[in-house]
Amino acid sequence: MWPRNERGRTHRQLLEAVALEAGDDSIALSVITVLELAHSVARADTMERRERRQRFLDELLIGVSALELGYAVGTGNIRHFQLIQRLEIVRL
Repeated sequence: MWPRNERGRTHRQLLEAVALEAGDDSIALSVITVLELAHSVARADTMERRERRQRFLDELLIGVSALELGYAVGTGNIRHFQLIQRLEIVRL
């Protein structure tokens, strides 16, 4: 279960809403948002939840870094990477 913000949305739902709103416009995550995501990793009440949240954050950072550098991402797990518009994903 993803942690929910004050409006009852998960991080995933918030990212999807931002992507939908932005459409073809460029978007960026601020440092504060990244810190908030990292804080949710630290606050996890179980090791399993902490690992799941960390994996999501790691994949998000890999994906936006690849996008910024003009690289594709090769992965067997495309779920989180699909949230990043215009990122080229190579399914392995």
